[in-house]
Amino acid sequence: ASFSFTGTSVTVYGTVMPPQNGSAQPASSYVLDGGTPVSYVAPNVVVEVDGAIFFQQNGLSNKQHTLTINIDSASAAAPYLLDYIAYVP
Repeated sequence: ASFSFTGTSVTVYGTVMPPQNGSAQPASSYVLDGGTPVSYVAPNVVVEVDGAIFFQQNGLSNKQHTLTINIDSASAAAPYLLDYIAYVP
């Protein structure tokens, strides 16, 4: 999935769930403006964590940017749960 925005900062927030049945936590990667992918693997938690930061980039030039989100691994037992994307115009 891709998200285009004009601004100086972007943050991706999501929910991390406790893994079920010993499953691996979801993994995702984030590519800003075609650059180097930044990986995120959700930590093992014992209770649901809302508003976890999956990706953040500050100090961007104030122009149009494109953030591409790739879900590298997820399952019904360990879903990737995107809450929202916030940016500073």
